[in-house]
Amino acid sequence: MRPTSLRILKANMRHCLDEPKLNVLMKNLLKESTHKITLVPKRPVCPEFASIGIFDYLQINILEKYTVLYRVDCTSEQAFIIAVMRQKQSAEKPLVDLA
Repeated sequence: MRPTSLRILKANMRHCLDEPKLNVLMKNLLKESTHKITLVPKRPVCPEFASIGIFDYLQINILEKYTVLYRVDCTSEQAFIIAVMRQKQSAEKPLVDLA
């Protein structure tokens, strides 16, 4: 996972949660996303990306409020988490950051 993704989310969440709760949330986000991707690597394509013709970024929703964007490398059979964001956020910013 790109460390900046979690750092950005953590920075945005500082006004909502104190540091211990925030650390627990970050740990749970990593654990839950890794678990779900391991169980079912092929998930739906990110609809925002698909609408502009990009079909290799998949997404899962976790912990009822968060979306994880990731890619699967078919050759190595590895998944790479690209971004973790709140579900209400647009995927446009992570896409721009990837460019």
